[in-house]
Amino acid sequence: MTAALRQDIPDRRSARRAYGGSALPNLRPAEPRRPAPFDATDSVDLEPQTHTASKVRTLPQPRPLPAWLKLLMKVQQGSTAMTLLLMGAVLMIYGWTVFTQQRWGHEYRRWGALQKHEQQLMATNEVLKNQMAQQAENPKSGLVAPDPSSMIFLAPAALRPALQPDIEASTPDPLPNRPLGY
Repeated sequence: MTAALRQDIPDRRSARRAYGGSALPNLRPAEPRRPAPFDATDSVDLEPQTHTASKVRTLPQPRPLPAWLKLLMKVQQGSTAMTLLLMGAVLMIYGWTVFTQQRWGHEYRRWGALQKHEQQLMATNEVLKNQMAQQAENPKSGLVAPDPSSMIFLAPAALRPALQPDIEASTPDPLPNRPLGY
């Protein structure tokens, strides 16, 4: 491109001579040439161009990392993984703690409501007992005090014959020698 400009612009010395030694008139540089648009019918040179003047230089091989740096990199990777695992565990424990506290609060409120309901039932039961005692004292209710002469005694039922144990049935565990209840 500079060669094209040099060809289009006359030498400064010759321009000064031509214009009487004064400064150059308004000379504009030549417009750069634009390449013609590619036409599919044009032939394309696919041959690689070789430059004999320049040599290809290879990049220097990187030096191997020192052992202490490799160890530090492994420690960093391990600590990153351990940190992520610990963060996950902490979040799970925190979530479990919040869940159990909410559950405990819900159950505590329920327990308080059950206690209140129990107290109401006990009060209602005592009121009903009191009402029944007052009705029993009323002579018009038709209730009489218990009298041993008006008691009914039942005769015991006849003994049933013992059943033969089924051979195929399993034998029950022997009863313990200690009492079952107090």
